[in-house]
Order: sequence, then C-alpha cells, then structure tokens
Amino acid sequence: LYDVAIGLSSTRIGLVLSAFALAAFLARLSTPFARAKLSSWTLLALAIACAACVFTLYPLVHSLTQLLTLSFVLGIALGGSQPNVMALLHEEVPPQQIAEAVGLRIALVNLTQFAIPLGFGVLGNAFGTLPLFWGYAFVLVASGGWRWRPRNSVSETG
Repeated sequence: LYDVAIGLSSTRIGLVLSAFALAAFLARLSTPFARAKLSSWTLLALAIACAACVFTLYPLVHSLTQLLTLSFVLGIALGGSQPNVMALLHEEVPPQQIAEAVGLRIALVNLTQFAIPLGFGVLGNAFGTLPLFWGYAFVLVASGGWRWRPRNSVSETG
C-alpha cells in the first residue's frame, strides 16, 4: 500500500520486495552462526527491536534507496526469526508437547497471514499507512517489553 501511495512503479515495488527476500534468505543461511554467538531469546529480541525500528521509519522515507535498505534490514530481522522460533519451541516446550506447540505456531502464522493483510488493507484505506506502520511498531515494542519486563519472585499481595 505504501509503495503504491508514494508512486513507485511495479518494477520498483518488485525491487523492494526482492531486497526483503534476499535478506531473508541470507539471514536463514547465517542463523546457525548467529545462534552460536547469541541465545535464541536475544536473537528474537533483536529481531523484534529491528522490525519495530523499520516500521517506525518506513513511512518517513520516500526514496527507492532508503526503501531498499529498510526492506533489506527487515528481511534480515524477520528471515532468521522463523528458524529461531522453531529452535525456541524445541528448547522451551516439554518434549511430549512439541507437536502441539508447532501446530499452534502454524495455526497462528496462517491466521496472521490472512487477517493482518486484510485488516491493514481496510485500515490503510480508511486512515492511511502511517498509523498502520507506527501501530505495528508499537505492538512489537509492547510485546517485546512484556516478555522482557522485570519479574518479581515474591508475591506483592497485602
């Protein structure tokens, strides 16, 4: 929606999408090396933070070079996330529940692949793309902040 709104041709939009795809491919190739240096949770936190930054900046840029760069950075962040999330599932879920966890993950991914583009299309048509990008960035930061919030080990009742 955004690339069309700023007047990019179909060819240039294809280049932006290709930058994302290339980066995602390279990220998946390099995931084992990244996991050797950083924990799965750290990689996930970095991916969330990076994606939030890209979604914050994306509606502010208009040049093809900037869009290609942001799409490439987003591809790096999100491309390594899928294998990393699968590794996390196998690390964190009890062995007897791995199939359930993977099935739930697949169901949620399929639901979001259907619902998010549909919802963003409707909302983008009504409000424009800037609130969508910033709203999505906020959701990413909020979800990441929830996961890494300080936890009290003692109940604070009474």
